Amino acid sequence: IETGIVKLAKEGYSLVLQSMKYVALLSGVIKKRSNKISLTKKGQALLDKSKRYELLKLLFQSHFQKFNFGYFDGYSDETSLQSLFGYTMYLLLKYGDEEREAGFYATKNMEAFPYELVHFQGRWSTPEEQFTSCYRVRIFERFLSFYAFVDYIVENRYRPNKTFEVQTTPVFRELFEIRKDKFQ
Repeated sequence: IETGIVKLAKEGYSLVLQSMKYVALLSGVIKKRSNKISLTKKGQALLDKSKRYELLKLLFQSHFQKFNFGYFDGYSDETSLQSLFGYTMYLLLKYGDEEREAGFYATKNMEAFPYELVHFQGRWSTPEEQFTSCYRVRIFERFLSFYAFVDYIVENRYRPNKTFEVQTTPVFRELFEIRKDKFQ
């Protein structure tokens, strides 16, 4: 759709639209009755321009806390990548100013949480390669990029040795920070 090859004819053609609809439902800003979507009172209240930050915060938190990141892919639902997201945020705050290979972040997560590899025991590649691929898709392509928090460049998308460079955006750096007074 983004490249212009296909036109957006229905919601099902866009992962972003599908994801955001489910996130809005989970956050309580919209409701679905009789196959029609409408704003809730909560959603109406958050339409005010002065409430934009609250709306973004609600949607973002609902997305990573309530929405199943594995909804649109074939990776194991048993992986708890989603619960490790706080560590990913820390890594992005620490290293995200520079363009880095997505595998850098996946490797840091595997080092910190090696037990996650037990969920990636397929035959088509090593557990480490599967974890890296799943991490890239779920965290960068289908979550943070939806909010314009990361930019990524993919070279050779359909080749096994593709590169996937990630960098945080100014929007991300404006909204998130490491508060040293909160760390011990």
